[in-house]
Amino acid sequence: MYSAVMAAAIFGPTFLVVLTFVLLAVVLPLWTFVDILRRRRDVFSATGLTKTAWIGLTTGLTVATFVLPFMGLVTVGFCLNYLFRVRAKLK
Repeated sequence: MYSAVMAAAIFGPTFLVVLTFVLLAVVLPLWTFVDILRRRRDVFSATGLTKTAWIGLTTGLTVATFVLPFMGLVTVGFCLNYLFRVRAKLK
């Protein structure tokens, strides 16, 4: 934690905000991807999309985040939607 505070002192407080967002844009899609892979294919019928479609959407949005940085907001929103709303339907 000390190094992050020191980095903020060097680069400014915006650095911590950007670092937090970048971590969210990397960790959330990874968590979502792993969660999708661990579930059986047949439970996804409750969502209206196939398991392959969910994997494709997660992968595509994650790649788009690295090409177009503003897509990170869409990717984080998509992953949060999956983790909090869609996962409940899968159980």
